[in-house]
Amino acid sequence: MKRSSIELLMAYLIAILFLTVGLSKYFGFARFQDTLSKSPLIKDHFLILSISLPAVQIVLALLLLTSRFRRKALFVSLVLLLLFTLYNVYLLTLAPYIPCSCAGILNMFSWRTHLFVNIGFTVCCLLGIYSPYISLNGKQYSITLKHSR
Repeated sequence: MKRSSIELLMAYLIAILFLTVGLSKYFGFARFQDTLSKSPLIKDHFLILSISLPAVQIVLALLLLTSRFRRKALFVSLVLLLLFTLYNVYLLTLAPYIPCSCAGILNMFSWRTHLFVNIGFTVCCLLGIYSPYISLNGKQYSITLKHSR
């Protein structure tokens, strides 16, 4: 698999995730707002987040599909996925209670499973970002980092 193919595949996977989750938040907007309003960490900002978060996810999904903005969108996606992951860790370890739902297909996951999904997509994002520096050697597909000078 070529380096550009890795970047493209990772970008498409993340775009599918963001588009699915962002749209499902809009389709289930009342439930999404209710969940955010009960979240121990972000309940004071639930109104702005309930409108902006799905919009950001949908816009990022579209930017990930365009070659002109893909790399920048991968970096922004990485930040967003890291924030989601940190929020998930907070809910699992420090929060006095855990809100009841998430959006889309992730709704059927436990928060622990959700954490692993977030970590998996964060790794996908990193692979997409670092794919120009990865070489795939022969049939063994060993990954080595190239040094750029």
